[in-house]
Amino acid sequence: VNIATEMESSGPPRRPEEKKSELAPDVASTTKKTRVDRQASATIGTTSREEVKDKDAREHLVNKPLLDRLWQAPVLRQVWGVEQESEKIDWFELFYDLIYVALAINLSNFLASNSNGEGIATAVIYFAMLFFAWNSLTIFVSRFHQVDMFATIMQFIYSAVVVSMAIYVLEPIRDSAHKFSFAFLVSRGCLVAMYGQVALLVPRARVFGKIAVIGNTMSAILFAIATIDAVPTGATIILWLLAAYPVELGWMTVMYTRPEASLPINVEHMSERYGLFVMLMLGESVIAIVTDATKTRSQDWVIIFCGFLLVYTNKLLYFESQPHQPEQHALRQATWRGRIYQYTHMVLGMSLVGIGTGIKLLKKDVDYSKHHATPTTYRLLTYSLVVFHVSNNIIRLTHKFKNRSLLIWATRLVFIVIIGLFPVMAPEIEPWVLPVAYALFNLCLTLIDAGSGVVKVGRRNKTKNRTRTHPEREREHPSILSSLPFLPSSSEL
Repeated sequence: VNIATEMESSGPPRRPEEKKSELAPDVASTTKKTRVDRQASATIGTTSREEVKDKDAREHLVNKPLLDRLWQAPVLRQVWGVEQESEKIDWFELFYDLIYVALAINLSNFLASNSNGEGIATAVIYFAMLFFAWNSLTIFVSRFHQVDMFATIMQFIYSAVVVSMAIYVLEPIRDSAHKFSFAFLVSRGCLVAMYGQVALLVPRARVFGKIAVIGNTMSAILFAIATIDAVPTGATIILWLLAAYPVELGWMTVMYTRPEASLPINVEHMSERYGLFVMLMLGESVIAIVTDATKTRSQDWVIIFCGFLLVYTNKLLYFESQPHQPEQHALRQATWRGRIYQYTHMVLGMSLVGIGTGIKLLKKDVDYSKHHATPTTYRLLTYSLVVFHVSNNIIRLTHKFKNRSLLIWATRLVFIVIIGLFPVMAPEIEPWVLPVAYALFNLCLTLIDAGSGVVKVGRRNKTKNRTRTHPEREREHPSILSSLPFLPSSSEL
């Protein structure tokens, strides 16, 4: 490249008659590009013509006619060696999340009507499976951007399946087990088709797509077995959980142990997706507070105001504990940190649904003029809040903060223990006292976080998927780094 540049700068100026025709190919630029490709092949490795296509070269697909967009290659959201910038949430992702608002409301209604041990266990199983459905599609959408009609059809079918699940959660598992299994079977079929398209049309993600197809096919087989009427309910639940988590973690682990299959993620996009999921569950609590809030008694207003303060401080405790620099995020540290970060959100989301349901049941206790909160309501609200704080602090630990104060963590632990022992220390208490006490505890924890200085808002810098490629070569050939057929063995996640 430098030799060609020197020759062009030192050579005599061209005469008008020597200028190339507009219809002739640009020989100079072609020669220059060929030399760059040869130098890149000598430096990094030989790549095919399809594998060195830049991501931006496929962005013209959105301007193609409708018929030409029926079947097009997905676009990688993030590639190695390219600066990570803020990826906007797609409209489909926002629409898809709206379904989970309705789902959380229905699950809360089921839990309010079945707040015994069996009902709580059923709600937990339902939520674990529904989070699995949400997370599976999020993993795909966070890596690939699709613009063709095939993807639109698959997304519609997947969303319709989740809508059916939102209806089934109003029934006990013994009544909806086979219907739930069939819905999950259809959702796995959609993912197999979408990952199959990736394996066929995206050379850089071919191995990733093949592994994902195999993993989702294994899950689909387990869900297909669960649809058989002869399978008892207990075995169906076991098949669900096996298909959802061990199989999912298995193929994801295989993928991350193979460098040629690894694909980078956009940290800001993924963290926003999980933040939106938490916001949806918080929204269910707000709906529980404002529903039937037409009473004028003082106890009702205390529960409404302090319940909202409890939900708002939960929001502060979660979002203010997230790092503002992508380098500190769990998704940029290690694979096991990322897995803990992802699946702890399942526990945290279920705890938020439990808090909203507990507030709803407290309002019922006041309506029935009960002088003491019922034990079921008491325990549900208390232990849901404890689970929220424990899971939120686990998520906090997965991030890489430079300063961790032992005193701050000990204080947090003391507050969590006090909340957990509250039903033992005060077994009989009026309903309106609970949200007041727990809102004050949350407010104290929020003030502790605000004064600890652990989370500092810094400058939002663009970050790179770091490689050990020579910095001069990285500046000269950014498109080559973004089009590698495999992840360099020296790269860091």
